[in-house]
Amino acid sequence: MAPQPLRQDAFEPRRQPAVPSVALPRRRVAPDPAPSARVQRLVQRRILALVAVLLATALGFFVVSQYAAIMVNNYEIESLQSNLQQQDALNASLQGKVSQLSSPTRVLNYAENVLKMRPATPVIVGDGNH
Repeated sequence: MAPQPLRQDAFEPRRQPAVPSVALPRRRVAPDPAPSARVQRLVQRRILALVAVLLATALGFFVVSQYAAIMVNNYEIESLQSNLQQQDALNASLQGKVSQLSSPTRVLNYAENVLKMRPATPVIVGDGNH
């Protein structure tokens, strides 16, 4: 079999058919008053998907806000515990100073040496001859 020679018109661009100069009126289709069951199911699925996405988003925001509130409370608790430990240490120190300053020997020494006080002598009222 011998190869067939190429046709000359194979390399020329094809010509488009002539467009009529008068525009034809478009045909209008009346919308279907009742959508089919398939379309209704499709709409219902899309609505359900939208509701599910909105609920998931709301749930996500709720979880994140609760986590943030927990973290803030946790920070406050740690801060209060630290303050409580500091106050306990200060109270223990002050309690030691109170017990040291209120010892009877210290009070007596302070009264005699700093305030120049003397112990009271017993006072006898009356002459005791009754």
